[in-house]
Amino acid sequence: MTTNEPQQPAEIDVGALPPKGPRELFRQLRHTQRRLDGLIAELRDLSADYQQLRARPELLRIDELGAPLDPVLATDAVLTDLEAVLARVSSAHEGVEQLRGRYASRLDYTWDVVGAVARHRETLPTEDRYREASDFQLSDAWHWPPNVAERARWSLTTFVEVQAAIATCRERTEQLGLSENHDYPDWHDGLLHGLTIALACVVVESELSYEAGGRRLLQVERLLPPHLRVLSDEDEPCPEDPATASDERARAAHGRAVGMVEHQRHADYGNWQFYKQLLGLGPTEHIPAD
Repeated sequence: MTTNEPQQPAEIDVGALPPKGPRELFRQLRHTQRRLDGLIAELRDLSADYQQLRARPELLRIDELGAPLDPVLATDAVLTDLEAVLARVSSAHEGVEQLRGRYASRLDYTWDVVGAVARHRETLPTEDRYREASDFQLSDAWHWPPNVAERARWSLTTFVEVQAAIATCRERTEQLGLSENHDYPDWHDGLLHGLTIALACVVVESELSYEAGGRRLLQVERLLPPHLRVLSDEDEPCPEDPATASDERARAAHGRAVGMVEHQRHADYGNWQFYKQLLGLGPTEHIPAD
């Protein structure tokens, strides 16, 4: 005998999941880009240092372990090889950037898996819930200065909060007839929307937990004019005090932010490729020549 009743999905064994999910791997790809950024900067510094040596040939000599060689020619050979290595590393950086935007940003677990992971996390002691995210190190040779990431997030958050508060106060004075909007640039709302997306990108890629990141974004959301709010609506209004928002509400805000950022990245990459095609640019050309 058959029935039309929907079958309940089988409970997912969180312990059998891969060690890192799509979001963790997506963030790790960003860390790979940062390491490549550091390597590119180091190679450029090496080239500059060898250029300084080349300018002082009277200080250089060649050892006697091989065939005779002019020190300037040896320095030129080093510079040539460094340039080739820099080109390969730069190409690798561009490749990682493209695969993140085109493919990796679109991958995620199914909602069933996301729900199972969230339920499992809530069963852990508070100090263990996000330990796996904080244990990841960029590399043994590449470390950010202490607290620089948090200082950067705080600075950007404060800047966006100020702009949001200005926009909200301006809108209210116009509604009360206390000011006119003819002196206010039309593009300012678009700029503020772009800043909120930039802040969301910084927060969702950070080591902050979903709850902490969601509350931070809701604090900014609370200051925005209603027509510019993207993490709340009539069904899920912005909390009066985002700092004390429930974990569920904070996670929902974080999830919306992730979706918004990934949508924006995908759209931006598609637009960029479209304009590049119109200009006849190759895969490795970012912009047209001057």
